[in-house]
Amino acid sequence: MNTLPLLPDLKDYKLPKTLPTLVVDMEVLFKDIHYSHGWKLFKRQRLDDLLKFASNHFELIIWSSEKFPLGQTMILGCGISCMGVLHQNNLSYCGGKYYKDLRRLGRDIHRVVRVTTSTQNILADQEDNTIVLDGSRDDCLDGLTNYLKTLSLAKGDLRPKIRECNRQDCIDKYKTRDVTGFLSRLIGLAG
Repeated sequence: MNTLPLLPDLKDYKLPKTLPTLVVDMEVLFKDIHYSHGWKLFKRQRLDDLLKFASNHFELIIWSSEKFPLGQTMILGCGISCMGVLHQNNLSYCGGKYYKDLRRLGRDIHRVVRVTTSTQNILADQEDNTIVLDGSRDDCLDGLTNYLKTLSLAKGDLRPKIRECNRQDCIDKYKTRDVTGFLSRLIGLAG
């Protein structure tokens, strides 16, 4: 097994080592992907809001289950800006299954957040890093950006905060919250 990190060191990007890493499974981004005279990708509602926020407050990584270079081609074709795209060849094999092993990223595991729509390829020791959304819902991203705003300001280990709200029903509670006003008051920017 290759032990080299999948991502370059944050200092190579001139980014702080405390910057949290957000790993989003490609299936989270699109409600439908199919091939018919070229790839047809249908974005989920609120995806643009999520990506705009995430690319400014996280190291945003997209992880595709597709073979290289298909995932990267799809992401670039949609104009999605991220720090990296990982593919099927970056999966780890354990016990007869393939997994997206967050330890292989080369990041502080305490500062890594993964968003997925499937519980099937989550390693037991990384459940506390993972938010599982209901991919059958068009509105599954509603509330996620607000929730990520609270995580982006958190110091230290993010896993206890993720453990408290790692399911769709909890993320839904953030749909109507005025998190921006709350954060402004929290950091003393509001008058």
